[in-house]
Order: sequence, then C-alpha cells, then structure tokens
Amino acid sequence: MPNNSKDRAKLSKQLEELKTQLKQTPSTDGAKRDELEKKITETEQKLKQLDQSAAKAPIRPDWQFFDPTELVEMAIVGGGGALGGLIAYIFKKAQIWTFVPKAATAGHCIAAGALAAGLAVWFIARTDRNNRVPCLLFSILCGLAGLKMIEKAATTILPQVEIFRTSDVAATDKDVEEAKKATQEVQKSSDPTTVKEAEKKIEKAGDSLQDLSQASTKAKGQGDTSAAAVLDKHITEAAQSLTKSKLENQSIPEVSDKIEKVLEKSVTPEIAKTAEDKELNALREKYLKVPATAGWCFLGVYNKSQWDRSTTDYRATPDSARDTKVKVKTPVYLRDNLPTDKDYKLGEIINVLFEGDEITIADATVSSGNRVWAHVTQIKRAGTPNANQPGASPTASTSPNGTEGTPAGSKRPRGHSRKLGKRSP
Repeated sequence: MPNNSKDRAKLSKQLEELKTQLKQTPSTDGAKRDELEKKITETEQKLKQLDQSAAKAPIRPDWQFFDPTELVEMAIVGGGGALGGLIAYIFKKAQIWTFVPKAATAGHCIAAGALAAGLAVWFIARTDRNNRVPCLLFSILCGLAGLKMIEKAATTILPQVEIFRTSDVAATDKDVEEAKKATQEVQKSSDPTTVKEAEKKIEKAGDSLQDLSQASTKAKGQGDTSAAAVLDKHITEAAQSLTKSKLENQSIPEVSDKIEKVLEKSVTPEIAKTAEDKELNALREKYLKVPATAGWCFLGVYNKSQWDRSTTDYRATPDSARDTKVKVKTPVYLRDNLPTDKDYKLGEIINVLFEGDEITIADATVSSGNRVWAHVTQIKRAGTPNANQPGASPTASTSPNGTEGTPAGSKRPRGHSRKLGKRSP
C-alpha cells in the first residue's frame, strides 16, 4: 500500500474524475453507473486506509535522526538503565550475579545500562507506536536469552575454559599467611590498633578464600575433578591455618569471632569440619602424650552473669571456681602464665587440653575486663583409665613459675590481674 503524499494526491484526483463521470452518465445507463459507483467506493476505501497508515507513522523528516521527544525519552529511560547497571554492580560485589565481568567497575556497569536502555528506547520509537511495548518486552527477552546462551556455551561448548589462575591460589596463600602473622602479633599485644589490623587481614584472607571456593564449585559443576582437587587442597590448608589462629586467639574474642565468621562465609561446612579435624589431630599428635602440667587456661568471658565463649562446662560465678573439678568442652591451650595487664601479652603454650579432659581449677582470675583465666591442675585425658597423667599430682603441683606447693599457694605470675574467690588457708 502506498504511503506518501504523492500517492494520496493521485488517488484523490482519480476519485474526483470518477465522481465527474458519474454525474455526466445518464440515469438510463444503469450498467455504467453501477461500475463507476463501485470504483468510487474502492478508491475511497484506499484513501481511508492510506490516511490511517499515515496517522500511525511518526512525523519525521527523512534527514532527522532524533526528534526532541525521543531524546527526552532516551534520557529518562537511560537513567533507569544506569540505575539497573548500578544494581548489577552491587549484585556482582555481593556475588549474587556472577555473570558481570570480574574487572567491571561501577562506571562500566552504569554506562552499559544507560547505553543499552537509551538505544532500546530509540529503536522502539522508530517503530509503530502501537507496537512499542510488546516490541520492547520481546527485545528484553531476546537479550536475556542471548546472555543465557553465551553462559551455556562457556560451560559446555568450551569445557576447558580457565577456571582459576595460579596467581589466585598464590594470592590466597599469601593473604592467609599475612592473617596468621597479624594474629600472632595480637598475642603479643592486643591493643585496639593491632586487633583492628588483624581483623582487616582476616577479612581479606576470607575474601580470597571465598573466590577459591567459588572456583571449586564451578570446577565440580563442569566435571573438572583435577582442578577441583587442587582448589580443595589449598582451601582446606588455608582453612586449617585460620582454625589454628582461632584456637590460639581464644582469649581475644574479637579475633576468634572474626575468624569464625570468615570461615562460615568462605568455605563449605564440610571443608571447615575437615580443616578443624586436621588441626585437632595435629595438636593431639604433638601434645596428647605430653605429661600433665599445671598452668593457666582461658575459661571464657563472664559478663552480666552470663558466660560466653566458654571452654569448660563450668557455669557458676568465677569467684566460686576455686577447687572445682570440670570438664573441657572446647580444646584450649594451656599456657605458662597469665596475660600481662599492660598489653595482654599471652604466655607460652605448654600443653593443650582437649574435649573431655578433666581439670581441677585451683584459682580463677579476671583479666582485661571480663576475660576469665584459671590456674588448673590434675589433668585427666579423655578416655584415659588413670585419673592423672605422669607429672601431675592431686595434692601438689609445680606452678608455671617453678614454685612447688599447693596450686592455691603458688607464687603469683607476672601481671597484676584481680584474683577472685580468696579463702582462708
């Protein structure tokens, strides 16, 4: 169907000529008049259809690429596209939508969203106005389908695509080692600055570990067992290192709590359990046969009549702990001395108490606010038939400072922490 002014003028002229012929035809010539009336009706219908098509078509000169209305529409919808790009970037940072390229910045995502939305509006604007909404919805569906096809091709047609880089594994190992060193510094001095730095290093190690965990999941999904084995080995070793740091920093809740949260976020429960079992097995191999020794261990945090991060089944107040026999609930290090009051420097590790071990609390002390430490003796290893291991005595023990006598009468170690529960001799 013609669709311009020349065609309409031609049809109008034909219509006028037909009407003139009809007027000049005698009424007695019925056959000719019927033929002319039929042609007039057909021509009028063609003009009507032409006018309807012209009303739907946008009024735009051939030389004009954009009209002002389209520019406004593109600006408005482009802003919405920019917001969509920003949301995509946020999803990428939250690791909800991993299709966004790893190197993409917020600027890249915003610009891509704005450009895509703006061009979509311009494309729709140049089509039949009545068909813009379904056309736009169809283009969105096509775009999503295209993305899915690309993603599918990357995982099936190209199964040998690089799942992880060796540098990523090395970076994770480095970050975990830095976190380990930072937690060791906290054991020498747990001032707020040192603790904050350790938390920062732990968080960074957790982010790297999470990247490896995602790569392992991808490798397993693609059936690449060799890559998954390499990744799981490094992930387990890193998790074991962090678990060791968590145990060593039990008495510094900020650090141990941060490591727990990082492990929960970064690795699967199965890998976390495997790493913990390996670390505990290594400690048992090193310390299980060490003769029972008197020393100081962290009991937990006691605040407002509540225990938190407790390592034994003791639940009464700290000042009632003296001469109490308890069982170890969570593996805990036995140290040669109390933390110092000045910088909370931890004592040297002399043994490890494992879950189920029985100990007698000879004295309890509050250190650094609400952290409770206990001087313990009479260690009985879980599952050991004898009540005491060689080197321990139920009536006398060697204090961490080398002074013999009853535990309650031992020479006070370094520091000036407050002693609880004093009794008459």
